[in-house]
Amino acid sequence: MPKQRGKKESQKPPRHHHYIPSFFLEGFTASGSKDDYLFVLDIKQKKMWRAKSENAAHQRDFYRVKIPGVEPNLVEKTFGHFENQAAFVIKKIIKKRELPEDDDFIVLINFVALMAVRIPRYRSVFDGSLEKMNKFRLKLMTAHPKRWAAIRERMKKNGYDIDDKVSYEAMKGFVERDNYSIKVSQEWHIKNLLDSMDILIPLLVGRKWSLFIVQNDNDEFICSDSPVALEWTKPVPPFWGPGFGMKYTELTMPLNKHIAILGSFEEEPQTFRAPKTTVAKLNSRTIMYAQRFIYSSVPNIIWFKGKGEIGNTRDLMIITKAKNKNANSKKNQKT
Repeated sequence: MPKQRGKKESQKPPRHHHYIPSFFLEGFTASGSKDDYLFVLDIKQKKMWRAKSENAAHQRDFYRVKIPGVEPNLVEKTFGHFENQAAFVIKKIIKKRELPEDDDFIVLINFVALMAVRIPRYRSVFDGSLEKMNKFRLKLMTAHPKRWAAIRERMKKNGYDIDDKVSYEAMKGFVERDNYSIKVSQEWHIKNLLDSMDILIPLLVGRKWSLFIVQNDNDEFICSDSPVALEWTKPVPPFWGPGFGMKYTELTMPLNKHIAILGSFEEEPQTFRAPKTTVAKLNSRTIMYAQRFIYSSVPNIIWFKGKGEIGNTRDLMIITKAKNKNANSKKNQKT
């Protein structure tokens, strides 16, 4: 006989944590319902499939923490409570087709900030940069035997357990072979997420916000695993990336398949009727920031190729494949 679920088993905490809320992805299904399906496009694997919002944009234990005296899923539960508030505000925006004011506006801004920093892409940026920085520090620490000996003694005085059997030559060889990785703890990532939100919120409040509504319902905005996009509004040196507090930048984020928001420091707030070309241009920004997944209500998305041309899903796959091939070729050359 099949085993019956008891109360304890049915009340197990969720292990699949959404980095894009399920309610938000519902807006990119055909009907806007949690029972409907959206199309998930994997731009790395060149695959597309259909999934319900609850089965997309999640990672196992993504916000789970191991802190004495703290419930492991506290962060996930806290996000869930806030998402309920954000869902109410966003549904009002979609229904009234206007941006909110007062407390509802603050909820929207907090939600935009959260969507910018809770995603895997944001985490990977810090993982990569911190690993490079710490590997460089290790090279400096092991550059000379006397320096390494002094560092070891200082670490011992600070209470670190140091293995005296590991010689300087062995440590230096280990560092130089570079056959290791440095990972940041989950708890550090969560703290960084919350600290980043505190920094972002005042910057987002300082922007002037406009609403984009598709002119033709057949033209649709898309979502991604990194839906908040930043773009320069005037030419700058190519090595300067746009920042949340920088002038002459635009922040865009879709709210559902028919409505998107745009924040800038220069332009006055407006409500725009977005023609096909504008929808395609905003979709291109969403695609540019996507780490791996794109979500839409239709299999054939639109995006702006440049020079007045609008591309489709097939065009995107061809270009992405070519970029990945070039990136792998350069990587193999370096190796």
